[in-house]
Amino acid sequence: MVRAAVAMGFVLLTACDEVTVVALGANDGVLPIWYEDYISDLPKSYRPEEIPDGRYELLSRWSPPATLVVVTREDGGRDVAIGRSAPFVDEETAAAYRDVLGEDLIGSVRGVDLQLTELELTGVDLDRTGPADVAASGMVLTPLGVSATLPDEVWETLRDELLAGQAVSIPISLTFHLPPERLDALPTSLHVFILAQPTLYVDAIEAL
Repeated sequence: MVRAAVAMGFVLLTACDEVTVVALGANDGVLPIWYEDYISDLPKSYRPEEIPDGRYELLSRWSPPATLVVVTREDGGRDVAIGRSAPFVDEETAAAYRDVLGEDLIGSVRGVDLQLTELELTGVDLDRTGPADVAASGMVLTPLGVSATLPDEVWETLRDELLAGQAVSIPISLTFHLPPERLDALPTSLHVFILAQPTLYVDAIEAL
């Protein structure tokens, strides 16, 4: 199905020789990617006298450890960012990508967009904390349905790792913007589940 979509796209693009890149998404067999984590050891309060601005290491189910970055805003509120290098694609899924899409198609990737389709934050009262920003490799994916283009060096590494059948990790951050009167709004542990749908931009000539 993917190869047929690329071929159809190529036929449509032959009228314009300068354009050879086509987009492939969920309808073309591009699998969603997901990340799940259990993070504990979070502070009970983010008052500056208890947690100064800085970077801290947290306990999480997998390595490398999660990190906590706390920054005080001018209004007295605090930005609390929880992040880690997230294992988005394990070796089994990487092999599935290679089998479904084929090495030629993966090798022809020239760009990747990510769209956040599901976000679960178990244990967090978002009415008190306010909405959380989710970012992948520094590109903000929230709110749901927003697409962000990964930097070239990120998708190039992702492409090479998929071709090698290796697990793929992407830096993920979850940032809360706590108001001054709710510096104790976050729980001391939380469960994070993120589902994102990639769109692959491939060179149709190389993919055929």
